[in-house]
Amino acid sequence: MELMVVILLISILSAVLVPEMRGTFEEALLRSSARQIVGACGVAYGRAVAEGRPHRLRFDPATGKFKVGRSSTGGTGAPSNVDLSGGTGSIDPRVSVQVRPGVNVSPAAPEEGLGVTFFPDGTAEAAEFLLRDRAGFRLSVHIDPVTARPRIKEPASL
Repeated sequence: MELMVVILLISILSAVLVPEMRGTFEEALLRSSARQIVGACGVAYGRAVAEGRPHRLRFDPATGKFKVGRSSTGGTGAPSNVDLSGGTGSIDPRVSVQVRPGVNVSPAAPEEGLGVTFFPDGTAEAAEFLLRDRAGFRLSVHIDPVTARPRIKEPASL
């Protein structure tokens, strides 16, 4: 009889906890994706300041891949295909990403693609990456145009 009660309690606890853990995993995946974008922004910012040339974080929403390279903005030539450590990667396919340019940002040249440009003076284009997973969790990575610092916004502040 005691064994039956223990099994019943374990099954009830499992029925309650398993759905909660799924949400926690989905949210962790979303936060990890946001941190990847923040890291790539840091690489683009650092390279732009160090080299004295604009660098662009390009993002392809269809594939979820991102890449940091020299920007053709300002007449510096075609985008660079140089592989920068930490400057390439992909977002998990379970997370959708939408890139929204900021207000008063000139549209990028077609070869530039979606993304954000970081300038040698330590500034950047205003932009926002909106991340959403299949469970409905949302996060936003906002790029401050004055400081070029990325900031992750919580779902409650969206």
